[in-house]
Amino acid sequence: VPSLAAYMITATVLAWPIVQLGVTPIAAHLFILVFSVFSHLTPPIGAGLLIASRLAGGNYWGTAREALKAAFIVFFLPFLFVYNPALILQFEGLSSLDIVMQFINVIVLIISMSFLFNNYALAKINVLDRGLFIIAGIAGLLFTILPTVGFPGQVILLNVIAIVSCILGILLNKWRAIN
Repeated sequence: VPSLAAYMITATVLAWPIVQLGVTPIAAHLFILVFSVFSHLTPPIGAGLLIASRLAGGNYWGTAREALKAAFIVFFLPFLFVYNPALILQFEGLSSLDIVMQFINVIVLIISMSFLFNNYALAKINVLDRGLFIIAGIAGLLFTILPTVGFPGQVILLNVIAIVSCILGILLNKWRAIN
């Protein structure tokens, strides 16, 4: 099914129940839209993936594995829309510091998880880099979830841990790539 048709079908069925769970309507529709568009990447069907692998003359399953590694972090993005409304420009009840911290957190989360799932940053990732990127990813995900659960005191510390771990992982990886 083309992306627009997939979105229309799933929005008709799922948008109202998601909004009834307390998600804002724009976040609910973006949640549905991202998964409708990325249905072309997921095996076993993956029409866009099938066409791309045939055009490139590659193996379908090899292409699917590489496409999912490259786009894996995008599957977290709809959940970030729900938990971080500032990402979709809904700033009600947020201070300027909260908005900046949420944007920085998402950037660090995307960078660290992308490096982690691709097993490559500036050079191949070793065990220490992997550990730092895992710490950055877990701290970033906890930073995303905990403010809605009610732990406002620890969220700044989690964001700092995520930023420092990601930067240390990149610097160590860059140092190894140079040497």
